Amino acid sequence: MDKVKRDWILNNVWTFILGVLLIGPFALPLLWRNPKYSRSTKVLWSVIVLAFTAFLIWGSAKMGQMALDVLQP
Repeated sequence: MDKVKRDWILNNVWTFILGVLLIGPFALPLLWRNPKYSRSTKVLWSVIVLAFTAFLIWGSAKMGQMALDVLQP
């Protein structure tokens, strides 16, 4: 990958936000490869993304359980 493309990806905050919304925690390497952010900022955002992902998994499991409860005779 040439330097111009790599710099655009690393400098664009919206790329990380869109990546988190589309692929969840798999977008974290975009954050960690970015030299613009400090280590504490990277850790904080990683914890936020992982907590959000865990919440979505928990919510999906809860909704699935509720759907199964409704379908049980």
